[in-house]
Amino acid sequence: MLVSSAGLLTAHSPLTARHSASRRAVCLGGAVALCHPTQSVHAAVLTASAALTAGPYLNDVKAARRGLDEVKPLLELEEARGYEAVRVAIRKPPVSGIRKACSKVLQLLPEKSEALKEKTKIYDAIKKDLEAIDNGCRPDVEKRPDLPALLARLQTELDAFGEGLAVN
Repeated sequence: MLVSSAGLLTAHSPLTARHSASRRAVCLGGAVALCHPTQSVHAAVLTASAALTAGPYLNDVKAARRGLDEVKPLLELEEARGYEAVRVAIRKPPVSGIRKACSKVLQLLPEKSEALKEKTKIYDAIKKDLEAIDNGCRPDVEKRPDLPALLARLQTELDAFGEGLAVN
């Protein structure tokens, strides 16, 4: 194998053709990865102005998602005081801001767009899971649902809601 002074393979090396073929494959693979359909659909959905307006609301959604991390240990207590603390925590900031932030972002999406349909569906699931967690933590509930699984699903839905809409 011949190596130039810069440490590169020269044209006389039998490995050169194989290396250039794999570089080509990597470049083509990278180009395909850059054109992920979900990202391109949502990126074009918001105007620049709407994206700037949505930024703080999307940050609120992220903050609420992080705020739910503090709820998990309360659920793991599996005691009445823990369940009551969960009900209080989901009514306080940042978690209490989920509905407002999501509804404001939905208002910024163009009417009858695929992104609006998708995000509305996710938002409906978020509301449903919040209600299920709240109802599952009531003191008079005899059989509780799988609250940690509901919490994990809610966090996943919050991540999905903001996906493709973030302003970098």
